[in-house]
Amino acid sequence: QFRDPEAPGDIELKAVLRYGSTLALRDLVAVVGATRLTGSAELGGAPGTPVQFDLRGDRIVLDDYMPGNQSSTAPATASEQPAAGKGGLRKLHLRGRFTCGRASYAGMNVSNVDGILAMRDGTLELDPLRASLFGGTSQTRLRYDLAAAVPQLTLDQRLAGVDTAAMLGQLLDQKRVSGRGT
Repeated sequence: QFRDPEAPGDIELKAVLRYGSTLALRDLVAVVGATRLTGSAELGGAPGTPVQFDLRGDRIVLDDYMPGNQSSTAPATASEQPAAGKGGLRKLHLRGRFTCGRASYAGMNVSNVDGILAMRDGTLELDPLRASLFGGTSQTRLRYDLAAAVPQLTLDQRLAGVDTAAMLGQLLDQKRVSGRGT
């Protein structure tokens, strides 16, 4: 159940389907709620070839797709939580580029999102993931090993030229520092 009970909203998909040695969706246009995606995706080819994609989005509000309030206020125990990295995630093999004009999450707005996403053997990598935020730039390298007995996250985040007053005010409700920061 999504936080927004109306999410994902209407879904529309148009594409040219090509089948040969690969299965390809070309000239893809997908509209999911208020988000419009265009691009392509391809599956097949030589064994071990990842699903490849190139997707461009106009805007997305990620909060709308987060889990909603659960009917129970008690947190789930480890045995009740789904096992990350098991089954399908270990088999999922994909690689591609995605861009998004505007994205928001928890009140934080970013623009010009551009990233390379890869998933193989239960490991998700975003490297690099670039975006504009707080009047500056962000470059992120992320690796999330979901297949490990205890999932492991490695994150390298670099910010340059950001408006520190806007960033600290929004993230920490701190208004004592101003200027530009790297």
